[in-house]
Amino acid sequence: MSNAGFDTIPGDIVAPIITFEVNSGGTFTNESRGLVIAPKSTDGTMDQNVPYFPANRSEARQLAGKGSILSDMYRRFSLRNALNVWMMSVADVGTAQQVTVTINTAATGTGRIQIAGQMVTVGTDVDDTPAAIATALAAAINSYYDPLTEAELPYTATAASAVVTLTARHKGVIFEGVDIWLDDRNANSFIGNVTIDTPTAGAGDPNLSAPLAAIDENNWDWIYIPFSDDANFARYEALLSDVSGRWAWSKQLYGHVFTAKRGSTAEITTYLDAKDTRHVSTVFSFTASGDATPIWGVLAEQMAPLHNWLSDGTGGGVTRAHDGLPAEGHKTPRVRASWPDYNLRNTLLKLGGSVWRVNNADKVVLSKVVTHHKTENDAPDATFRDIQSIAQLTYGLRRIRAQLAFEHSNRIAADDDVLSPDLPASTTRDVEATLVQTYTELVEGGVFRNTQAFTEAVRVTRDNGNPNRYNIFAPILRGVPLDIIAANATIYQKQIPAA
Repeated sequence: MSNAGFDTIPGDIVAPIITFEVNSGGTFTNESRGLVIAPKSTDGTMDQNVPYFPANRSEARQLAGKGSILSDMYRRFSLRNALNVWMMSVADVGTAQQVTVTINTAATGTGRIQIAGQMVTVGTDVDDTPAAIATALAAAINSYYDPLTEAELPYTATAASAVVTLTARHKGVIFEGVDIWLDDRNANSFIGNVTIDTPTAGAGDPNLSAPLAAIDENNWDWIYIPFSDDANFARYEALLSDVSGRWAWSKQLYGHVFTAKRGSTAEITTYLDAKDTRHVSTVFSFTASGDATPIWGVLAEQMAPLHNWLSDGTGGGVTRAHDGLPAEGHKTPRVRASWPDYNLRNTLLKLGGSVWRVNNADKVVLSKVVTHHKTENDAPDATFRDIQSIAQLTYGLRRIRAQLAFEHSNRIAADDDVLSPDLPASTTRDVEATLVQTYTELVEGGVFRNTQAFTEAVRVTRDNGNPNRYNIFAPILRGVPLDIIAANATIYQKQIPAA
């Protein structure tokens, strides 16, 4: 808004001078941050419950520790070029999972064992003793590093006689279902000669109260945490509460938690049925599916390609549909029957679950990411089911607030016809004009839609009980993703009849 009002040059100076005060006219810049919260390993140098922004994957590995869940999640986000992603460590609790691998006999060739999606190989000979092979396998596991992807293993290994014992680098139930598999798709001297025993389960889930409390007032819009137990889920809801959390009117910090769960179809549907919030989303991996990607990797690989879109309010990314977006590092589950078909995806989406599919090239791709929002005031409601709605509101409301601040902060609340245009004053019509202009720009960017409807319905009025206050009714039509194209292909043998 242009006027000759001054913020710093006094109105009663007398001495001759030609001077300028310099002010910003207001240019909105959105800073959308992602935050990965997960355990570091014992050799990680970072402090607990403090956000860090690594310079690169090498520094992230040093901060979070070799083979840690936190390092692995950050690595996956970084490889997919997810921008402005930070990391924070949380202490794990409980006991660590252990798995024993027994070398029964030796055979000439290459032994192959896949651990959490990474293939470990050991050269073997019929003259080798099982104990020697076990020692070589343990050494290969402990030293594993893929120079191309920078992947490491989430286990350490020890060998005793012919038995290799794998111990999870972290305590807790999160290692339940981590895939350890003798590769039967290639020549493998371990097949028939090596036994993988049933794991001794880990126990415990971390208490995320401290790291969530340590989240400061920065724009942590997208928070990625691989723990979906009920206690921590309740903490996510408290963090993001519309009444007392980051979405409250008195804070307006926003944010959204993405988490992950592995389970059977029945377990997943039961989990979903008990959840109803627009501030959390969950991605899934199915048990007995041969999903080589650990659950924290599933979360990172599903969300990494989407992260930049959800942060993009200027290029329309916040509104785009997701179907077919590659989840490049989520390895295709080996059991084809476990791939979620259309009916299952449709059911899970209605229950508030985010879904993926396998495309014609047998690659995992996103299908649709949603929130757990299902009802409002106990009535069925889909307003905030699409994750796009959260991204649009985060960007759109932040931009509207910024423009209102640029144009109307530190001003006089004025009636429409009483003040000089040179005074720093704002009328209800001025505020309404700012809203319409900003909404128009958001429509042009694909965030919202229908400028005309907004212009006709928006209202700015002076509060009856407080003349210092303006009240705004801002009816927003958000942009919607193009998820479904349905066609009626009617076939005629002779000619198409007239309409």
